[in-house]
Formats: sequence, structure tokens, C-alpha cells
Amino acid sequence: MSSSDAKSLEKIIDECLLIKENLDPDGETDDKKQIMEKIRAAFPQLEKRDCTTPYSCIKLVLPTAVTTLPAAKRLIPKFKKLIPYLFKRDSYSSSEIHFGQIREIFSESPAPIREYVRVTMRTTARQKAIQGAKADDRVEQKLLDPFRISLSTFLENIARDVESNSFGVLLSALESASGARAIELINKNIAKFEAVPSLPGFVRQIGQAKTRGKKVAPIVKPIIGMTVDRFLQRLEYARKYTNADVDSGMDNRTLAAKYEHYAVTHVQSIYPEIGKGVGTHVTRAIYSKSSYMIHNPNEEMSPSQWMKNVLGHQSYNSIKNYDAVIVTRGPTVKPADMPTTMQEMGARLAALEAVRSNEQDEKGEEAHEVFISNKKRKIEQEEVEFITKDNKKVSIKKLKRVRNKTEEETRDLVRQAEELLRQNNVKITKDNLTYLGIGGTNVCKYRTK
Repeated sequence: MSSSDAKSLEKIIDECLLIKENLDPDGETDDKKQIMEKIRAAFPQLEKRDCTTPYSCIKLVLPTAVTTLPAAKRLIPKFKKLIPYLFKRDSYSSSEIHFGQIREIFSESPAPIREYVRVTMRTTARQKAIQGAKADDRVEQKLLDPFRISLSTFLENIARDVESNSFGVLLSALESASGARAIELINKNIAKFEAVPSLPGFVRQIGQAKTRGKKVAPIVKPIIGMTVDRFLQRLEYARKYTNADVDSGMDNRTLAAKYEHYAVTHVQSIYPEIGKGVGTHVTRAIYSKSSYMIHNPNEEMSPSQWMKNVLGHQSYNSIKNYDAVIVTRGPTVKPADMPTTMQEMGARLAALEAVRSNEQDEKGEEAHEVFISNKKRKIEQEEVEFITKDNKKVSIKKLKRVRNKTEEETRDLVRQAEELLRQNNVKITKDNLTYLGIGGTNVCKYRTK
């Protein structure tokens, strides 16, 4: 952008500061509409789908408008003052969570500008705590309704879509197969992919996005849903769409805005359950869990360590965000199917408990035979001492066990035990019923009190 563009943006921010109280984040005021019209008129290159609020519009043009340190010193402090009025205002500090986003968009700017933005938009320890709490709330909300997909469905979609000549469909397949970020596939200058001869089915990714200028080690990761050769062939084909813009020096933000939405549209069409507002980033989560299932059947490595390695994360902090994705080996169970599934599981558990109870009784019959005074008798014939409700001792004879009982016979035996305790003024508890010779499983299942 030219210096005139920077001046235009500064003028718009100044106008926003004059009417900041009228920029209702939840409504469409006349002042807010006028600001949006002025932004779009001054920067016609902004696409409407990306420029929906004053904050989103200004954030898109800010890094390219601020190309010199003097421009940064004029625009950044003013925008910092404006930010709290563009969002729901529980407190000033709660709005400052957006400072980190502004620092992020300047991660590829020249060092003096990047450092000035970092210092100016610094987040305090208290603000970080607020931001972390809000992030935890968002994760918890996602965990209440996780996205479920079967491994076979994910692999079939990759194998189908990689053969498409539609850029968006192909890009989504390459993301799903490699777990790479969209921009790493779009921009050949960010990441290079090569086969690893010593590890069939794996590639080496050299270079990553979001490194903030730091040198990072290459990532060795598996390709799923296709062969490595096919992945490299189709990646080369996909980059034919983007190489001209990359060679012309187009920055990553503009490249992502121009190309990534095609893949987002396709992903949302084949996985409608993820809902609107979710990009292709979800395929990284699915990839990490799917590749773990394929290459770690015996869990030689922990899931968190695997995800960190193949996704190129520098820490474990972001792993928790991926818990909202569940990959299954068999068909997925949709929420609507849960009542039926729970009934089936209940029936299976009841059958298993019945078998287990009978096995315990058979083992018990063998173990309960003891010799006393050279005479063999059953422990079931022994008397057990209890303390009554009025603190007196009372002896009750154990109930005789019956092999291969039906459910009705077992229920009657539990009722009989309860009646014995009641007649002797003994409190009816799980332990007391068990002392009378009733199995713990049957007590829990059939007791009435």
C-alpha cells in the first residue's frame, strides 16, 4: 500500500474514535454502517465476506498499510484505543485479548515494526489469564458437542478428492492427507515436501508457517489416504494455481484470503456437522488422530506427543483444542442414535453381568466347602452376626445359594434377604445383604432399599 493508503486508514480510525460510543458490537447503527462504507470505498480490494465489521476490515489492511516505523507509531496506538469499543465490553481488559491477534498479523513485518507492535500491544499477565479462561470456555463448549468421523470415511474422502482438478477440493485433500496448513501448501516459499527413502509412506516437510522468524526443525510425517508419490504430484499440480501470485511477492495473508476459502467451502460441504465458521484447520485435527491410529496401533507413543510431532507444534498448549474431534475405527454414532445405542449397551451389560454372577456363584460353591470337626458343611449354613437398629446383636443364618439362577429367582433371593434383615430389625444396606450371601452385583441390581 502507498502512504496515501496509510493516511486513508488513519483518517478512518480517527473518525471511529470520535464516534466510538456508537460502534455497537451487537447492533447495526447508522454510524457503524457509514464507517463500513468508508472502509470498503477506501480499500476496494477487500472482499465482503472477509470484511464484516470495522475490526475485521482494519485488521486486514493494517499490516500492509503500516510499512514504515513512523506509520506504525501513528496508527497502532490509535487502533489500540479503538479496540475496546468494537467488542462486547464486560471490562476494558476483556477486550484486550485481541492485542495478541494484532501482534500476530505483524509477525512477517520488518523487525523494527514487529518489535514496536509487540511492545505497544503487550498483553499483561492479568489479560493473559482472562484470555486463557475464555479459551478454556470455548474448548469446553466444543467438547460438549464433538465432531465425530470414522477413519474409513476420512480416508475415502481423501482418495476421492485428490483426483479432482477443482482447486478447493484438491487443496482440502492435500491438507487432510498431510496435516499441513493451507498456506504451507499454497505458498511454495514457506514449505517444501520431499519423500523420505528410509521411511516408506512418510514425507519430510521443510519449513512452516507461524514460526515468527524462528528456525524450526523439519517435520517427518506420514501421508494418509494416498501414496507419497501421488501426494507430491498433486501438490505440484495445485501449486500451478498459486505460483504466479507467490512469485509476484503476494504476502501470506492475501494468498490465504484469495485461495483458502475454496477449500473451506468444500470441507463444510462434505462435513456439514462442523458448522459454519469452521475452516480447514479441523482437518489437521482429524489427520493427527487418524495417522496416530494407523501408525501406532499398539500405542508405542502417546497421542499428545504424536500430534505435537506431526503437526509441528512447539508446545502442548494447543493440543487440548483437538479433543473436540473424535475419530472412530468403525461407523460413527450420531447423537440421534445414542438412545438406541445405550439400550443395546445396557442389554449387553446385563447379559455379561448375569454370566459373571453365575460364574462367581459356581466358584463360590467350590470355595465355600470347608471341613470343621472332620465334617463337611456349607458356609451358607453359617450364621452371621449383625447389629440391630437399637444396638443389639443378632445372628441370622446365611441364605443358601442356588446355581444357575434365573433373574426372577435372583430377585426373589434378594427380596428374601431384605425381609430377613427387616424382621430382625437390621438396617438394609448393600454390605448387610452381601453378608447374608448375596453377590454384590446382584445386590446393586435388585435391591429395593
